[in-house]
Amino acid sequence: MKKDVGFIAVVIIVAVLFASMVSLTESVNAYALYGAIPIAFLLSFARNRSLVVNNYFKIYILLCLWLLFTSFYAIDTSVAFREMRQVFGTLLLSYIVSVNAYNERVKPWMYIAFITLYFSSIYYAYSNILYTGWDIGGERLNDEILNANKLAYYTFYATIAFYILAELAIDRKVLFKVFRILFLAMIPLSFLIAIMTASRQVLIIQIPTILILGYLRYFSHKNVKSIAVALVIVVAAIYFTADRALNIYNDSYLKLRNEIQLADDSRVRLLENAIHVGIEHPFVGVGPGCFGLVSYNRHYSHNTFAELFANTGFLGFLLYTIMVFRLLFANYRRFRKTKDKQYIVYASYALIFIFYNFFYVFYKDQWLTAFFMLVAADSENYYNTTIVTRKQTI
Repeated sequence: MKKDVGFIAVVIIVAVLFASMVSLTESVNAYALYGAIPIAFLLSFARNRSLVVNNYFKIYILLCLWLLFTSFYAIDTSVAFREMRQVFGTLLLSYIVSVNAYNERVKPWMYIAFITLYFSSIYYAYSNILYTGWDIGGERLNDEILNANKLAYYTFYATIAFYILAELAIDRKVLFKVFRILFLAMIPLSFLIAIMTASRQVLIIQIPTILILGYLRYFSHKNVKSIAVALVIVVAAIYFTADRALNIYNDSYLKLRNEIQLADDSRVRLLENAIHVGIEHPFVGVGPGCFGLVSYNRHYSHNTFAELFANTGFLGFLLYTIMVFRLLFANYRRFRKTKDKQYIVYASYALIFIFYNFFYVFYKDQWLTAFFMLVAADSENYYNTTIVTRKQTI
């Protein structure tokens, strides 16, 4: 694929940015779903001339085909094929970001699209929810359009995106510093998002994410002076903000949700319910999107692995599991072999993403799955590029 930003690449970039910007604007989002995304897909396919981008995308295609097959055996085919339309859109966007991750000059814009998605979601929440009498102590930042959980997931994605964008801009001092500052800004912003969405997983996910990436960026080298400065800044920040942050937390709905016993959480019962349904229908499941029709509270499982097991049987569960664990193990092996810390970034993302799949259903969500595909393709591109460079220097 060409390593330039010609007219076709510009159209692809604009289309993806447009789609990310209007994802919560229902009247305009249709133009993105049925116009911008298909156009970007066709142009990306014309440049790549193959549907098989890499092994991760190949597995996802197999998963989509299996989802389609099981749709014909669903307990409600109308529900199953409605989900398949959603999966098809996810497939298109995942292909677009995967292909363009191999173009060094287009790839940053794919990450920027997810940052645009994140801040457009924050803007929507600010404009449409905060000014409607929203109560920090009794409500989640949530309505029929913006899901509080998704805003939490986008926070994780933006953190990863800012870190990687800084690495990509390392030769451009101004951009490098800007993205590093924005990465650090995700620390207080993550806390605020956790409070406003009353989302426990924000803290569970963001704390290890920021600790790992912060260590890699500021503490993994041997510059004692830089490490000392970083430690002073961290200690000072904790000292001056701890009391205020604790007061905000104590007044929040998040504190009330955290007091719920794990055994009383509906997600635990849904997980057990989904596993039971999967065991009863191990071959083709009950059909895509159909677990909610048979679950005890008529709701989906909030767990990707369990949802696939219940909806599509063991094979669907297996394909997805192989896909996500492949990213973890491949980059762990590459780090063991090369000691290149960039592989720790990709492996850390994969590990946390796997854990995150126990909180929500990712495989059918357009943006949540596409970001996984972007990081996976980026990791493959980085490996292929560094291997070629290493061979040339030998």
